[in-house]
Formats: sequence, structure tokens, C-alpha cells
Amino acid sequence: TDDIRVNLQQELLDNFKKDVEEQTKSNLKRAMDYVWDKIHKSVLVLHQDLDFGQVRDGSINALHELVNALPKLNLTDDQNLTNLHMELKESMKGFEAKTIRTKPQARENAKKEAEKILNKIKGLI
Repeated sequence: TDDIRVNLQQELLDNFKKDVEEQTKSNLKRAMDYVWDKIHKSVLVLHQDLDFGQVRDGSINALHELVNALPKLNLTDDQNLTNLHMELKESMKGFEAKTIRTKPQARENAKKEAEKILNKIKGLI
């Protein structure tokens, strides 16, 4: 219609919808950036611990918990995150603090796996 009030209301609604969509996209991006950052930091802490010959139950348990939660945290169905989840799940099958602490070969394997994952993450974030 030619009524300026109707046109103005529609324009306000359109702008509001656009703002909400942009804010939602921004929030999703920040959430996913946080997930990637959390993965990176968790693997990095494990790698650093292994570099210093330390094996902390907490860092290994935290990484296991994060890996188990990744499918629920993948809010955007990011295929790279899905692939990384599968790779982490596979590479961490033998990650047990006691084994890594007592067996040098297990510790070296864990360190290599952590390094491989860190390199992969660097290429994705």
C-alpha cells in the first residue's frame, strides 16, 4: 500500500529480522570457534605434558570427555569437526593414563598422535 506507516513497519521488521539472523550467525561462529579452541588447547596440554614426561589423569580424562561430547558440540554440522572427532576417537583408544605413565612406547605413541592432531587442527582453524 501507499501508507507510509505500513511501509515503515515492514522496513523495521525486515531490519529486525536481518539483525537477528546476523547475531545468530555471529553467535554460532563464536560457539564453534570456542569448540575448536577447546580441542586445540586440550590436545596441546596433553602434548606438553608428554614432552615433560608428565602424564596427568586430568588432562587425559578431559580430552576423553571432550571427544565424547564433540558430536553434540558440532552445532553447524562441520564436516571437518566430524572427521576430527572420528580421528581423535580412533587415535585415543589406547589413551589411558596408567598405560602411558608406565610404558615408554605408549607415551611416545600418545605424543606422536597428539602432535599429528595438533598439526591437523592448525590447518583447520
